[in-house]
Amino acid sequence: MSQNRGNPNPPNRKFDGKTFKGGAPKGSNNRVKNKPWRDALKRVVDKDPDALDKVAVMLIKAAQNGDMQAVRELGDRLDGKAIQQVDSKIEVNQPQTDIPPRAASVEEWVERRKGDLGAAAGTATIRH
Repeated sequence: MSQNRGNPNPPNRKFDGKTFKGGAPKGSNNRVKNKPWRDALKRVVDKDPDALDKVAVMLIKAAQNGDMQAVRELGDRLDGKAIQQVDSKIEVNQPQTDIPPRAASVEEWVERRKGDLGAAAGTATIRH
């Protein structure tokens, strides 16, 4: 269930008096960034609203004439791009460490550790 049920002002949405307008939360990196190609296309479409329709007709005609790149573009736009499988192999070059057997008691563990720690092991205190 939605957490915003019954909330007249859902978070991250602005109310313009008639409808809610969606948008990225403040500080979000989802906002439109510097996209010169998008900006150029938007300028052309603003001047000629039929420009995209003309391009769509050209794309469909190219696909009908056997242009495989146009066929792929139509498929990608209509059905979404096909998922690409990526095979990878990761190798970690770390030395294999031996895991000692479990100690039967704290005292046994401390005795084992004395050899590992050297002189500092003599300062260990065992509390029961």
